[in-house]
Amino acid sequence: MDLIFLDVAAVKVDSRYQRTLDEKRIARLRRAYDRGACKAISVSRRADGDLYVYDGQHTLELCRAMGLETIPAVVVDGDFQKEARWFLLMNGAGVSKATARDAHRAAVVAGDPVAAGVQELLRMYGLVVSAGGARKGGTSAVGSLRTWARADIGRLMRAMGMISRLWAEEDHAWTQIVLRAAWDVAADADVMAAVEAGLSKRKVTPRRLLDTACGMQSATGVPGGGAGYAKRAILQLAKVTE
Repeated sequence: MDLIFLDVAAVKVDSRYQRTLDEKRIARLRRAYDRGACKAISVSRRADGDLYVYDGQHTLELCRAMGLETIPAVVVDGDFQKEARWFLLMNGAGVSKATARDAHRAAVVAGDPVAAGVQELLRMYGLVVSAGGARKGGTSAVGSLRTWARADIGRLMRAMGMISRLWAEEDHAWTQIVLRAAWDVAADADVMAAVEAGLSKRKVTPRRLLDTACGMQSATGVPGGGAGYAKRAILQLAKVTE
């Protein structure tokens, strides 16, 4: 491990695991810039000699914006999978720097088997990981998907299969609350079959499920999006009792 000054132009960014650059953050940093407060970045030296920043890309971009020629860096020998793993350790669970979307992408690159399993499920159902909002073919609940996949991948597959059969073309199908409801009922095959039949018969939409769960939450007077009431809502709408 070496602490050296690097040529700013020589340091690269690997978009396979790095999060999207926050231009507003760069602007804020530039307004508050002070050379004495510029931190060292973490850089991987790959086998071919190329240098990649795995922590500190915003600092790197700030230096570029300021027209600086060099930047302090801690340099270690690595490769793209090691970089992705280091990125996760520095920006993943327990650290607020990276979003669940960022962490998932990095985990896939790092070769994490749970993340790979979730990525395969996303591919199977034609889903992309979105930054937020509800839209057809997108989900922002990747953090929960990874948690559930780690607990029981078969149960998660059953839950996602039910959602796909019922609501493949719906905007709100893959929201946190709908996924939570499907995950909860997928614990029991008989209950899940009855719920799917009931929802189909009554033409219940994912938007209605989401609104019902949120309404139940609001009725308690406790803040929350309704995820804790997802199972109760889906059973009520399907007219199924356990």
